[in-house]
Amino acid sequence: MGSGSTVAAAEAIGICCIGIERYAEYYEMSRTAIPKLAALNVSTDLPKLTRTTDVKVLTENMEQQQLTLW
Repeated sequence: MGSGSTVAAAEAIGICCIGIERYAEYYEMSRTAIPKLAALNVSTDLPKLTRTTDVKVLTENMEQQQLTLW
């Protein structure tokens, strides 16, 4: 999870996520950084994602990839 910037970015655009960190120092740092980063007012032209959009994109990506297991 590191500094938590990816978790903060996800929360800022309305995506629920779970961050996992192995090291206590990074956990403590991200615990204070995530709320501050997520609260930043960043203007974008991108719409907020919905569960329907997420599933559609995931499904399209899965259909485009072929996996061969040996």
